[in-house]
Amino acid sequence: DSLLVLINLSKHLPTSLVCSVVSHMDDDNNSIRNVIFEFVETISCRNDLDLEAPAHCIASLLHDENDNVKIVALRALIQLGDSAAACVDSIFGMILDDNTAVQVYAIKALYYLNVERPEF
Repeated sequence: DSLLVLINLSKHLPTSLVCSVVSHMDDDNNSIRNVIFEFVETISCRNDLDLEAPAHCIASLLHDENDNVKIVALRALIQLGDSAAACVDSIFGMILDDNTAVQVYAIKALYYLNVERPEF
């Protein structure tokens, strides 16, 4: 319930509290992860908030053991758009993940973030 309140207050939260909220996206409870994803969708529309720090918090979750956490983190990074550009290296790393769904979301994230293919 407190997360729903945070979503309603998201128009007023400073960056530090946003980072605190998104850091809980690694929760084992799928419902909590989904609420936090909705929170990310809501804050991604704010023009007054620097979302690069929350993007880094979310990108750190890409190293979680739980594939569902990785997938929701990749989806959240897609929502953050240009603010997630600094996290591209972490996203590239997910292309080599053991889970095919994680790989697909990593490719989608790179596509939606309009990342050019690296030269080899």
